[in-house]
Amino acid sequence: MKSNRTKLRNSFLYLQGSPSCMDFGHEDTTEKAGEMVGFLLSYALFTAILFFILYFFGKLPVTWGIFHVALLTLGIALLGWLVQRLLK
Repeated sequence: MKSNRTKLRNSFLYLQGSPSCMDFGHEDTTEKAGEMVGFLLSYALFTAILFFILYFFGKLPVTWGIFHVALLTLGIALLGWLVQRLLK
């Protein structure tokens, strides 16, 4: 019979070594909405930081604003999504 210490150590190693043990097996709408909100917030933050960096160092064309930088980063994100879909 296994001791409690061995059981505890084995369960800890199982939890520590397997990243998929936290997968609950289903995606509900709140999880999808959370992923979308997280993506949009990180996208907006990245775009704003990139805009201020390019603006501060004078690397933006005179006529460009934050909307143009947002379109540029959106194009890069869509290209990454397309490559990911093609490689599946």
